[in-house]
Amino acid sequence: MPDLGLDHEPVELPEPTPEEQQQYRDYLRAHIKELMTNYGKIDLLWFDGKPDVISLDEIRALQPGIVVNDRMWGYGDFNTRAERNLSDVRPAKNWWENCQVWAKSSWAYVDEDYKPNSQIIEQFARVRAWNGNFLLNVGPMATGELPPVAYQRMQEFGNWIHENQEAVFGTSDLPDSEHANVPATARAGVRYLHAVPSFQETTLELTGAKRPKSVRLLRNGEKLKYQWSKDALRIELPKQMRSSLVDVVKIDLQ
Repeated sequence: MPDLGLDHEPVELPEPTPEEQQQYRDYLRAHIKELMTNYGKIDLLWFDGKPDVISLDEIRALQPGIVVNDRMWGYGDFNTRAERNLSDVRPAKNWWENCQVWAKSSWAYVDEDYKPNSQIIEQFARVRAWNGNFLLNVGPMATGELPPVAYQRMQEFGNWIHENQEAVFGTSDLPDSEHANVPATARAGVRYLHAVPSFQETTLELTGAKRPKSVRLLRNGEKLKYQWSKDALRIELPKQMRSSLVDVVKIDLQ
C-alpha cells in the first residue's frame, strides 16, 4: 500500500534516517507513558501494529491490572488476529477478540451504507459461540458525530440485545461433549441455539446434552415443538417464525 497524503493521494516519502527512526520511537514511547501516568486508572490498552517501544512489564509497572492486546509484541492478554471476517475454525481457545467494521469498506468515516444487522449480529453470535469478544468499529464524521445510519443500526442492534441478552452476556461456549448445527452458547442448566440468517433449515439440533425441560423462542417465550432421543435433541423452527436477524432458541435442561 503506498503512503498517502492529507487528501489520501499517493505520495513518495524519503526513507527515514536512523536518527529520525529513533526520534519517532522516543515520541511513541513518551505518548504511551503519558497515557499510563496522567489519566488515572486505565483498564485496557489496544495496540495496532508493532512499534515495540516499551515492554509489557513497563506498562504493568505503571498500570497494574491493565489488559493489553497482542499486536505490539506478538503476545498479550488476548488474541486479536481474527479481524473482519471469521473462518469456520475457532481463532483461539483462550481469550480472543474479533474486530469488525460496520461500514462496508473502511475503519474511518466514509459516505456509504453500513452492513445490515442480519450480517453483523450473525457474526456477533458466532463470536460469542466461540467465547470471544466482538469489537465493532464506527467512524465519526468531521463534526465528531456519527452518521445517521449508525444510530439506526445501533437502535436495531440494541433492540435485539434487549430481547436476547441472556444468550450472549455471561455465557460460555458449549461443553466439549455437546454439539449443535448452529452457533450455540451455554450457562448452567441452559443452552441457547442461535438460528443465524445464513441457516435456512427448519430443524435445529443439539447432541450430548441432558433431556430438555422446555424449549422456547427467547424473544417472546413461544413454545417450540421438539423431539428428544437419548442425548439428541431436534427442534422445529418453521420459516414463518423466523425474523431477518438471529433467532435464539432457549433450552432449559432437566
